[in-house]
Amino acid sequence: MIVGFPSGALKNLFPYLSPEFFKALQDLGVKALEIHTSDKESLLKVLNLDLSLTKRLNYLALHLPSVKETEMEDLLPIIKEVHAKHDFKLMVSHTDIITDWSIFSNQGLPIALENMDHRKDRGKTVKDIKNILDKYDFKFVLDVNHCFVNDPSLKLVDEFITAFNDRLAEIHVSGYEVLHDPLSKTRQSEIVEKIAHINVPIIIECGYQNLNEARQELNYVKSFF
Repeated sequence: MIVGFPSGALKNLFPYLSPEFFKALQDLGVKALEIHTSDKESLLKVLNLDLSLTKRLNYLALHLPSVKETEMEDLLPIIKEVHAKHDFKLMVSHTDIITDWSIFSNQGLPIALENMDHRKDRGKTVKDIKNILDKYDFKFVLDVNHCFVNDPSLKLVDEFITAFNDRLAEIHVSGYEVLHDPLSKTRQSEIVEKIAHINVPIIIECGYQNLNEARQELNYVKSFF
């Protein structure tokens, strides 16, 4: 099972995408990374990222900026350059802002849609995601934390898996007390147990104050697989 971190996991310890950050990932034995971007500046940072820093990874995904269609269209040339250089397995997009998904048609990008949490107006239900996936050949990223805050019974997880089993390409897990919290602290084992039978890359979406916390979380989540 591939288990990894997002680029913000160690933001309290190292600068964004710094060599020190990648060295810490290596020391922790993390072989999977989802790089989060928010704007043109962060995309350019990824574009200029030395390939030697990512070559040890077994899995590399990119989280696209959460912006409206007009801004995303302006960013597409850079996004395509970034993909041409790094060959991402997935490019993950939130589903609460964009309404015209045709902007990604025929772009040659591995787009994947992520389900949203309770704070968002769209992208929270199977119907919301299905309305898009029925029209476009995108993959699906299941965020179990987002399911949990919308439905603590986690039946929503089963509904998403049943509906999009053939599109499911990545899973996000984290505990929930405030937002995205370490499962090794919240001990919400049901969040990981719910998806422990699924063999797709897992990204643990929370941050840490030190490397020991990160190591504990990684070991805790891995213990379910």
